[in-house]
This record gives sequence, structure tokens and C-alpha cells, in this order.
Amino acid sequence: MLSVSSCRVLAFARTWSIDALDPATLQALRERLQRLGADLIVVTGNGAWSFDASAQDEAAFCVYRDRIIGDLATAATLFAARGAEDAVFVLDRSRVVRVGHGAKSLVEALDCAAELLVTRRIATSTTTRAPIASLHRWTAEHAS
Repeated sequence: MLSVSSCRVLAFARTWSIDALDPATLQALRERLQRLGADLIVVTGNGAWSFDASAQDEAAFCVYRDRIIGDLATAATLFAARGAEDAVFVLDRSRVVRVGHGAKSLVEALDCAAELLVTRRIATSTTTRAPIASLHRWTAEHAS
């Protein structure tokens, strides 16, 4: 069960595998998600993994979700993540923003998402108009 967090990070990473994650990378993911106040969902060609930043143990932190397999094409179409490109989105209560900056891993993608969120929160607190975030692609092969 995903936590009630301020935002979700949704990654379409077609060739990503949980097998590529070592304990240090899992810990780095957990730390970044906790700092963001976010949960992570990684949609792969074989299903989806959810990472719950508020989980108390490792088994609950990272959970395989097979029910989404039938909805992968629909989800990718709705989020304009069709084709061979991978993509990362931040979903909060007010909008969906695509981020990336050529990240080579999920950890780097989360760092980009955090930078974008901090910048946007500062900008929205000092102006009456929400800033327009530039959209970048997450194009690299990802080792983690």
C-alpha cells in the first residue's frame, strides 16, 4: 500500500529490472523519496514496482505490482511516454510535470525531480502565477 505523500514519481523504464538494484542503491532511493515526501512507481515492460517511502521495513518499501501489466500501454499513452523512450513524471496535487535531464539511474532521476520541486515551490510562493517547468527527457540507459 502506498503512503499518503505529497507527490508521486512515476517512471516509465521499459528495460529496468529490480535485479539491478544493490542494497546501497535501494537505500539511496529510500533516502531521496523520504526527503521528497514522495512515493515512486516504476513501470517496466513486465509490470510495475512501487516504492513506499514511509514503509518501516524493506519488504514493504519495494513491492511488485502485477495488476498494472494490462494497463501499461494505456498509462504510457495518457502520459505521452510512448515509444522506446523512458520518461519520469512528478505528480502532485496540482499538476503533472515531466522531468529527466538525461538521468542514467532512478536515483539521478529523483535528484532531478527534487530540484524541480524545490524550484517550483519557491517560485509559486513568491509569485501569483505558477512557473512553467521545462520538460526534459530521461533518455539514458539506467544501471539502477
